[in-house]
Amino acid sequence: MLFGCIICALLPVSLVLFSYLIYSFSLESWKDCDVPLRVWFYVAMFNIAYHINLGGRSLHRQVIRTVCRYQAPEQSLEIPPTRVRFYHWLTTVFVFSWHCIGLHWTRISLSCHQTAPNMFMATYLFASFNVFFTIFTVVSTYGLQHMLASLLRRGLLPSSMVDRAAPEGTLDLQQTVTFNPLEFGDALQCPICMEDFNKEHAIKKTVCGHYFHEGCLIHWLKVNRNCPLCRRDLASALSCRLVGNMVSICRSFAKLPDLTFLTATVSGSW
Repeated sequence: MLFGCIICALLPVSLVLFSYLIYSFSLESWKDCDVPLRVWFYVAMFNIAYHINLGGRSLHRQVIRTVCRYQAPEQSLEIPPTRVRFYHWLTTVFVFSWHCIGLHWTRISLSCHQTAPNMFMATYLFASFNVFFTIFTVVSTYGLQHMLASLLRRGLLPSSMVDRAAPEGTLDLQQTVTFNPLEFGDALQCPICMEDFNKEHAIKKTVCGHYFHEGCLIHWLKVNRNCPLCRRDLASALSCRLVGNMVSICRSFAKLPDLTFLTATVSGSW
């Protein structure tokens, strides 16, 4: 709740600083400066255009689809492959480093604050804000991720989710496997606790083909019957097994000898 309120408060500030940056550079970009603030401005604008999302489309996503050859499933929490995570990490580090470079240039400048004061101040404010915003979001996301993982492992989620819990026996339907990096491919971490798999902890392979720590999956099934990644109902096979057992029982009864004559005899004797 607090995280969402802070983000909502920071977004208007970001818009104001962005507008001031555009305005100041339109006024003073032609003025001399002892540090390359114009270069910093053009790269910063390219970064914004690269990541801006219009109708679910952006250059950033296009690179992921064409270069990384990965299409994120709709409404899925599936962890992307290593190459996509590395690309996200690389772009984040570059953007953060570029804003730090802008701060460094404004700090070492000797004449920009006199020859182009608006451009100098806009660069300083915009770069400072984005450095703070990046650190805040990364730290907050990391903390939130580990808090939710801890709640899932301990089964401490709100009671309103209990009605979605998996029925007894669902865990037994999931295959127990031993850790094999070659077989697991890119799925080397448990998507629930985000910790690496190893041979010391029991691992479950769900009916939909995803891998989880058995302990993590136990707590997850207490609050949700669907797979954490693809949302497939992990208890559906249990229903199929019950139906199959009922069919088998019915077939067994069908194989019994016809007792109609015995019933008629008994009824006649009465």
